[in-house]
Amino acid sequence: MGTAFLNFLLRCLGTGLLVAAGGAGGMAACAHKRSAWQEVYAVSRLFSYMQQLLAYQALTGEELLQRAKSYPQFTRLGMQSCTRLETLPLPDTIVPSLREEIRSDLHQLSMAPRETACRTLQHLATVCEEAAMQKEKEAQMAEKLWPRLGICLGALAAILMW
Repeated sequence: MGTAFLNFLLRCLGTGLLVAAGGAGGMAACAHKRSAWQEVYAVSRLFSYMQQLLAYQALTGEELLQRAKSYPQFTRLGMQSCTRLETLPLPDTIVPSLREEIRSDLHQLSMAPRETACRTLQHLATVCEEAAMQKEKEAQMAEKLWPRLGICLGALAAILMW
């Protein structure tokens, strides 16, 4: 084997690695988008669950949180140390304006009568569900685009290095 063949073989291997790294980077971006969707969807489900509980039982905000903490689907929200609805940790993937609206509604929720609290929780669940649907569309678009884009960028980097 000559050095020219070995050099060619190493370049081909490097090209393959760059293309694979680009594709993996694209898939990581997709995973990030999917995770953002799941976080917003979990918040929507949390508010829906709380609304259903409150519709049938007169519970305080702290009792609602305690019941929600027992479900593993809500543990990803990081609410284990949360004791009041106003301090419910909201994911950073929620748009700041929506986060402020949720915080405001949660603060008013602690002082509202039960029927109003149920309507407020239903509204929050609906708003978060709409945000989750938007995040899901973004994740689906990312799944189509980002891996391909990553592979193309990896191939471009390999071409430039040849």
